[in-house]
Amino acid sequence: MIPLCSKTLLCLSLCALASGSLDSIPDREKGELSFVVKIQGAAVGVAREVWETRTEGRFYRSYTEIELSRLGAPLSMFMTHEGVEAADGKPVWFRSEVKASEIGSSIYGEVKNDTVYLKSEGLGYSEESRIPWEEGALGMGSVDWEIRKRLMAGEDEFSLRVFYTETKEFQSLRIVRTGTVEDTVAGVAGEYLQVEQYMGDTDVATLVSLLDEDFLPVKTITHQLAMVIIIERIPNETATDVELESGFDLIKASRIPVPGYPESPERVQDITLRLSFKNPRAVYEALDAPNQKVVSREGNTVDLLLSRGTVTKTSLSNEELEVFLAPDSYIQSNDPAVHSIARKIANDSGKEGWPLATEIAAWVNAHIETKDLGRGFASALEVLESREGDCTEHSVLLASLLRAAGIPARVVSGLAYGGGYLFGHMWTEAYVGYWRTLDALDLKMDPIRIRISASKDAKALSLKDIANDLAMAGGLTVEVVEYHLAEDK
Repeated sequence: MIPLCSKTLLCLSLCALASGSLDSIPDREKGELSFVVKIQGAAVGVAREVWETRTEGRFYRSYTEIELSRLGAPLSMFMTHEGVEAADGKPVWFRSEVKASEIGSSIYGEVKNDTVYLKSEGLGYSEESRIPWEEGALGMGSVDWEIRKRLMAGEDEFSLRVFYTETKEFQSLRIVRTGTVEDTVAGVAGEYLQVEQYMGDTDVATLVSLLDEDFLPVKTITHQLAMVIIIERIPNETATDVELESGFDLIKASRIPVPGYPESPERVQDITLRLSFKNPRAVYEALDAPNQKVVSREGNTVDLLLSRGTVTKTSLSNEELEVFLAPDSYIQSNDPAVHSIARKIANDSGKEGWPLATEIAAWVNAHIETKDLGRGFASALEVLESREGDCTEHSVLLASLLRAAGIPARVVSGLAYGGGYLFGHMWTEAYVGYWRTLDALDLKMDPIRIRISASKDAKALSLKDIANDLAMAGGLTVEVVEYHLAEDK
């Protein structure tokens, strides 16, 4: 079975694309805009934005519905975000919900006295937390409004600080006006202003938007692996008539062919792949990781050595490692049930360090009995209860148990090989004096992986990091340079 996490990457991409109200028409008290979501030209979903002026501030609601499949397994996703924000963009209250194939989570928040009070809920957990509000930051409902205002004022480049509800973190968003382009939107050709969006301090554009003469988005484009995802504005009256291609296969659309890969991947000791990036500003330094090393680079092309021997060792201080022992809303390493399991595995095995980490990975692999593609991104506690999932569920449960056992761990994402293609995948890294690759779903292939992203803190997901990495990998092509196989015994 091929381990895949395309559902997670798609969900985050759509959150970045379709969250945030288009409350950007000051002379209108209420309104609605509709969009169609296309992947590789196939209509897979619809999105709507509504807003109105209320006594307490601007009310907005955005929601997106997606229907597709992954290797024949149906996957439905629903994302909604609503709230009220003051004139300066500071939230009064907000509510977000993400649901994938009946598994969902919700976040409710209020901002009082410069503090964000949050309550997160999902199957098997409920968590309350507080985050200091950053002065001058915007809620998600005011982002498009502020972008339009700044562009209308003639600014060509500027940065915003945004609080993203789904990841409960503040991120910097840089906007760059890049000129005008000819394009066809909803069957009508026209000239539009092109604007690029950059998450954090990266030089890789995560989104490209086309704006009409009123500086309102008509099309938003992002690249994810081999896919092009477009959200295109359509007339409100046609939104209910959009025919979705529910049979569209996300996995087949996102896979990257690898010509020349050996027929027996389990025998590969090391392999050098030539990665050609479409984006000329790709962050190649991120490719140096456990068991992989950039050996040469020319222009947008990188030769990457993947090895079963440890190639890259990184020493971290105890202070730096503390964040990889802390709990997260998905990696609930402080939960008593998680602690009890981790302690039992350690006591029964009598092992510690890397041998204990591999014991825990084997336990996770055995515990998750139903390995299918029908689940949404679930937390560690949800996986403990359901015993079902694919690579994302294996990775968060493994990271949670490792942290509970005192082994620093982080979730990583990238590409895994199978059947002539590279697929989106998620796995775990354990720190045992240095980072080592550990995949609870498919230990036989470990560690031949291409890591593109690694969590930089306790979070299982970082919107900025994944958005940047998706942008970097968009349009990627791969070919084999050379490889060495293990000798037959």
